[in-house]
Amino acid sequence: VFTITQPSKLLINVAGNTVVCAGQAMLLTASAVGGSGVYNYLWQPSGINSASISVAPVASGNYLVTVVDSNGCVVETLVPFTVNPLPMVNYSLSDSEGCAPLCVSFVNNSSSLNCFWNLGDGTTSSLDNFVKCYNHAGNYTISLTITDVNGCSNSITNGSKINVHPLPVAAFVSSTSSTTILTP
Repeated sequence: VFTITQPSKLLINVAGNTVVCAGQAMLLTASAVGGSGVYNYLWQPSGINSASISVAPVASGNYLVTVVDSNGCVVETLVPFTVNPLPMVNYSLSDSEGCAPLCVSFVNNSSSLNCFWNLGDGTTSSLDNFVKCYNHAGNYTISLTITDVNGCSNSITNGSKINVHPLPVAAFVSSTSSTTILTP
């Protein structure tokens, strides 16, 4: 009497974040269940032979993961992923140079869910449009970070530098000598 034992059906489960922002890495992990023995994994189009891959794709697409067990049984699954673009960052200023106090209108020209301004003097703002007065002379580097509805962030730094000049100092010299028509 012979007993033939057949392994359960070979299946693949894939875990990981399949929605990322441009420039971000995503970690995908495949785990095989069923089948027999040791599993060999192959990810395409990357050609990586591993249960996990960490990749930073530049555009949306698909990965195909193939698993082969020790009996030569093969199973494949397609893993679609989405790469969201980074939001465009753009702003304008009413003035970028003048004497203290210099009041500057900031306008966020980006379409965004939220914004974060670093105003170069230790202050920040999350308003789209506002007026900021710089009361002290100096150079202030401005940065704006935008986050969109997908949670993707992009920023621009050094896009503008605010240059606030010190107020001029008037200097007068007076004399105690008397002035006449003959000696002005």
